[in-house]
Amino acid sequence: MKIKNDEKQKSINEKNEIRKDNFNPFKPKRAVIVSKSSLLEYEFEKLGKPFKSFDDQQLITQLGKKYSSAVDLKQRHDQQQQYIASISKELERHNIEYRVVKRRQYSDEFVDWGDLIISAGGDGTFLTAAKRVINSNKPVIGINTDPIGSEGFLCLTGKSRHPADEVIRQFLADAALPGFRWLWRQRIRVTFLNFGFGNGVSPSPSSSSSIQQQQENQVNGVVKPTENDEHIHTAEDIAEEENADETNLENSRKTIFSSDDEDQEINTARDSNLITSRWLALNEVFIGESHAARVSYYDVQVDNGPMTKQKSSGMTICTGTGSSSWHFNINRMTEQTIEEVLSVIDKMGLKLDQVVDAEMIENICRKFNEKLRFGPELTTMAFSVRDPVFNATFPKMSIRGFANKILIKSRCKNAHLILDGSTSMPFNRGAEVLLEIHPEMR
Repeated sequence: MKIKNDEKQKSINEKNEIRKDNFNPFKPKRAVIVSKSSLLEYEFEKLGKPFKSFDDQQLITQLGKKYSSAVDLKQRHDQQQQYIASISKELERHNIEYRVVKRRQYSDEFVDWGDLIISAGGDGTFLTAAKRVINSNKPVIGINTDPIGSEGFLCLTGKSRHPADEVIRQFLADAALPGFRWLWRQRIRVTFLNFGFGNGVSPSPSSSSSIQQQQENQVNGVVKPTENDEHIHTAEDIAEEENADETNLENSRKTIFSSDDEDQEINTARDSNLITSRWLALNEVFIGESHAARVSYYDVQVDNGPMTKQKSSGMTICTGTGSSSWHFNINRMTEQTIEEVLSVIDKMGLKLDQVVDAEMIENICRKFNEKLRFGPELTTMAFSVRDPVFNATFPKMSIRGFANKILIKSRCKNAHLILDGSTSMPFNRGAEVLLEIHPEMR
């Protein structure tokens, strides 16, 4: 039905009035600033003492040998502190109570206390700040404090050098206006159906089955194979599963690690109690062997398709937020690849209707690569299989695609499931995980 211009305008005005009536301006009273540790602070922390001054000449000399310049480390540290001070002062001007916490000390207590979470660092700091926020009504914003060293893709400022106080001031002003809209980012819900063997956790008696039957079996308290489970366990499979030596079992007991900064070393805890059955990932999930040269062996089911035996260099599963990162770089097309494909086509005697020059090749790459990215608000996941092995034993499957849920059972020896590049859990023989997108978990 068509609407006349005057009637259409009247309808728009009425909708705007309804939005104004329902609009609740965002005016936070308490904010938490999650700050990354500078590399200088990190080096002092390793020595068991906080950084207070730049007077330790012996340490400065050591840092100068380890990094390009100790003076540069000091400048980057000062820059981080200036950003924190600028954000803090602007919050004070708006009478907003605030707390500053380092990434390592960031906990659920801070999330519960604050109305607004502000990450001060790069994309890694933003992911750390967001991963503890379960309530979708609690916003997280990011300020990129190192525009040279970090892309700041998830931050308000990106790689720009806008003063932090101006950015916070503008954000608070915009958030109080009726036309303001939040950007909702979906997250992947990661549910362990079985922790596997040797992980310091009693294994669950669930089997590789279809996602639907697996969920029904869990509800009914019964676990059994389904009629659609076509995977055949060969003698080689059984032998490989029984061949877990003490070294692998010891490695399996490593439960979780988190890195305080993109450039810093990873600390590993060995407390099996840190493993829970459900996690959230904002960017992506990676599943694969810990040793880069070792092939990952697992069974995978995409949506309600068949369970397929697979060998590869691992799998990544991402949200729209993560689609511009690892997923993009795994799958992106290059001009060199296009040129080589066109050369093969020409040698086969196939002719194109027009001459393909360098500009067209560049456009082909750009259009293909643009399709790899998708909106962070979309309720779908994109998966990528890295370096898949296809032969008579391991059948072909899509090396990339979209899915609403993915079930993976590990047959690996020393593998991990890694969330957003910072949190890792063992994912060895028998471990089984379900990945899903749920709108309410955004």
